[in-house]
Order: sequence, then structure tokens, then C-alpha cells
Amino acid sequence: HNQKRRQKTTSAHYSIMYYKNNNLIGVRRKFDGKEQAFSFGGRKCEPSEEQLREYGDQALEKLDSGITEADVAEIIKSAVAALVA
Repeated sequence: HNQKRRQKTTSAHYSIMYYKNNNLIGVRRKFDGKEQAFSFGGRKCEPSEEQLREYGDQALEKLDSGITEADVAEIIKSAVAALVA
């Protein structure tokens, strides 16, 4: 029974996409053009899909609390980079 874990956190305004080939999480807007707001992770990134999805949950929570996309992107990218260091 191999069911993939989905996000624990859901948002009315944003969604998370996991890109397996690149080990990347994309945070997409559910409004305007529904384009990607920012992404984090990457092929050279050590954290697992599970860990990256946890950061995705944190990103959704921060965005929904009113923190700007740019600030959330910086916070999450710094946290993920710290894992690799």
C-alpha cells in the first residue's frame, strides 16, 4: 500500500507541487494566472520529498498568515539550505 503523502496544510490561496525529477517543491498561486510564486529544493538538495513537503506546509502557513511571498521564499530557502550545510 504505497500511498504518497500529501500536504498536511492546505491553503485557499496557494498549492504545493512536488517535482520528482528535480526534487523540487513549487509553491503555486491559486489566483491571478495561477503561476508559480517560488520554488525550493533541487537536484543537489539532500532533503527528501517528505522533508521538502514539511517545508511546503510551513510555507503555506506563513503565506496564509500574511507574510509576503518574497519573505516566505527567503525563510524557507534559508531553512532548506541550512539542512545541507
